[in-house]
Amino acid sequence: MTKSEVGLTLANARRRSGKTQAALAQAMGTTQPVIARAEAGYRMPTLGFIDRWARATGAPITLELGAAPRGMQPASARRAMVRSVLGSGRFNPWDRNPAPVEAELLEQTGQDREYFDRLKRRSGGKR
Repeated sequence: MTKSEVGLTLANARRRSGKTQAALAQAMGTTQPVIARAEAGYRMPTLGFIDRWARATGAPITLELGAAPRGMQPASARRAMVRSVLGSGRFNPWDRNPAPVEAELLEQTGQDREYFDRLKRRSGGKR
């Protein structure tokens, strides 16, 4: 579990309790900036801090430790998802002048400018 995930969990517990950051800080005997930093995930809070948070909000907090990290999907999976929504050739990355690295990747996968021009001609110029 990352600092950011812990922060989101804490923020959700606070919101469910209906307390503001300032009200929670007062109930915990700390300051509002400490609460804001914890929710933003700037550092990993101690278990004692999390326990005080749960008691002050009246909401149990469950943390799952040791689980596989939820990473971002591979780029190929994200591209496939975009294509499944927009359809093949509906989005031409060359229209927005891709960065050199992206242009190289597009060319390596056979999606050069000519590829998108052929798609456009095949669809009658509709995009």
